[in-house]
Amino acid sequence: GRTRPNGAMVTFWSAEGGEAEVTVTDESMDTVYSRVVSAKSGATRFSWDLRPGGNANPMQFPPQMSVLPGTYSITVSLGNAAAASDLEVRGDPRNPQDISGLVAKRDALIMMAELVQDVDSARETLGQFITGIEMVLGTLQENEDALREEGEGLRGSLQALNERLFTGPECQGSCRGNVIANAVSQPIGRIVAEDGAPSENTRNMMDRAVEAAEVIRAEVGAISAGEVATYRAALLASGYTPFGSEL
Repeated sequence: GRTRPNGAMVTFWSAEGGEAEVTVTDESMDTVYSRVVSAKSGATRFSWDLRPGGNANPMQFPPQMSVLPGTYSITVSLGNAAAASDLEVRGDPRNPQDISGLVAKRDALIMMAELVQDVDSARETLGQFITGIEMVLGTLQENEDALREEGEGLRGSLQALNERLFTGPECQGSCRGNVIANAVSQPIGRIVAEDGAPSENTRNMMDRAVEAAEVIRAEVGAISAGEVATYRAALLASGYTPFGSEL
C-alpha cells in the first residue's frame, strides 16, 4: 500500500461535491492554515502536513516549521453548510522537544522574516530611484546641462550603492561578492535546520543580520534624504516633475 502522508488525515462527508474551503485556527482563533479542497459526493479525505499556509500570517506562523503542539480547530465550508472539529497536535514521542525551544525557533524565524521584509522594501525603494533617474535623464531638454550633470552623478551614486548593498558588480561569471544583504538571509537556513532554539553561533549570525539590515536602511534612507531629495527639489524648481518617493 501507499505510505501514509505525514501529518493529519482529515475526512469530511458532503451530500454534493464542489469546492470546499478548509480553515485551521489556533486557540486564539488566528488562521494557521487554509486551502480549497475539491470535494466529491460522499466522503472526502485530505492530508495537512501541519505546516502553516494559505491565509496564515507569515509574521505569526513561519512556514518553515510545523505548528506547535496544541489544540486546533478545523472548519470545512461547502456552499451554505459548514462543520468544525478539534485537532490535537502532539510532539513526536521519538524526538521529544521542549516547547520553549520551539517557541524560540518560531520567534527567530519571525524576526528574520521581518528583517528580510524591511531589506526587500529598501531594495525596492532604491530600484525605484534608479528607474526614476533613468526616466528623468531621458526626458530632460538638451539645454539642461546642469540638471543632466547632477542627474548623472546621482545615477552613479545610486548604482554604486545598489551594487554594494544588493547586487555586487555586473560581470560575467560568478563575481557577486559578499554584498551586505547576504548577511540578512544567511541565518534562516541554520534556524530551520536546528531542532530547537537557535544555537549560539546562529544567534551571532542573527546579530550580524540585524546590523546589516540597519546599515541598509540607514544608507538608503540617507541617500533618499540627501542626494535624491536635493535633485527632486532642483527638478521641481526647473518645472520638471520630481521622481521617486521619500522613505
